[in-house]
Amino acid sequence: MIKYEKVSKLNVIFANAEYLNGYTNIASFYPENSSKEEQVIIGDIKDLSWIVDNGELEELICMNVLEYIEYNNIGPVIANWVSKIKVGGKFILGFCDAFEMARLFNIGSINIQDYNVLIHGKQNPPYLLKKSSHRADQLVDFIEKQHSYKLMKHTLNGLDVTLTFERVS
Repeated sequence: MIKYEKVSKLNVIFANAEYLNGYTNIASFYPENSSKEEQVIIGDIKDLSWIVDNGELEELICMNVLEYIEYNNIGPVIANWVSKIKVGGKFILGFCDAFEMARLFNIGSINIQDYNVLIHGKQNPPYLLKKSSHRADQLVDFIEKQHSYKLMKHTLNGLDVTLTFERVS
């Protein structure tokens, strides 16, 4: 097993997600926008035990990753992610809100083609096929009730929601 330096800030990326300076960036494959100057470690993004111990992280960022994980695996994946954060640490989760997508489609702000891409992802390449959709209120409820986290900030920017949690115990 490869040994990594102590990790305190972790950014889990998928497809076109942004690399962050000052963070250890990990992915399950080399993203489309990777270049030789940027560092990404390839590994299992669903189980972070290979790179970080429980209670070790100050901050974990997972932007636009959740939709690409099978719906039945969401609970165990989130449980693994949040277990890695120390008390007082931050968990930042970003995704396209399914409720907001449906609302905008219903009022005619999104056409059927765009709605299908938002729900299902791009069909080609096949790794960009979305496997689940989520509502912010349900995820907040799940994370606060199942884990020792408190929602600190809820931001909606168009269809994209960002939830910032703090581990309280």
